[in-house]
Amino acid sequence: MDLTITFLGVGNARATSLGNASMIIEHNDAPWLLVDCGFDTLDRYQARHPNSLPPAVFITHCHFDHIGGLEQLYFLARFANEKPVIYVSHLLVSTLVNVLGNTLIAEGNENVWDVLNIVPVQHTFFHQGIKLHIYPARHHAPTSAFSLHMPGAFFTPVIRGPFLKSLITMLIITKSSFMIAVLKETQVILG
Repeated sequence: MDLTITFLGVGNARATSLGNASMIIEHNDAPWLLVDCGFDTLDRYQARHPNSLPPAVFITHCHFDHIGGLEQLYFLARFANEKPVIYVSHLLVSTLVNVLGNTLIAEGNENVWDVLNIVPVQHTFFHQGIKLHIYPARHHAPTSAFSLHMPGAFFTPVIRGPFLKSLITMLIITKSSFMIAVLKETQVILG
């Protein structure tokens, strides 16, 4: 399957002009999986894919610059009669419930989970027939952030410092094709 990645933002909670860190994995120019959903992610998403919502979202960790747009996604999906899938590590589900659990619409008599289809993930999950893996990533507290690995690609919320140097060294030494990516403007083409 040929996939492309469009980065919607590369900033953090303080670098808001760069957008909240998120990306769309696309297949044939159609959204396949959104990674993270910060405060400005859906506006940036809809600039690329007007009048549509992400069919699925993978959450790397529960900082607001990565999940702050989920409440907006709930409202948009509710009134569009859509049910996006939210993949999240089973270790983060309680945090996500604490953040979004009180989100309701006045007319609704429903839970946010009636619209956002939360799928707890332990080590692997299937999205549209493709097996994906998650691994703990060092961010703040242990097991509070997770990387996403799919055939031929590895996405992590944190690559810097010694970890980045180790990863690059490993890829060079092993001549690994594990992470082949060609940067082209704001897209990464995987193959």
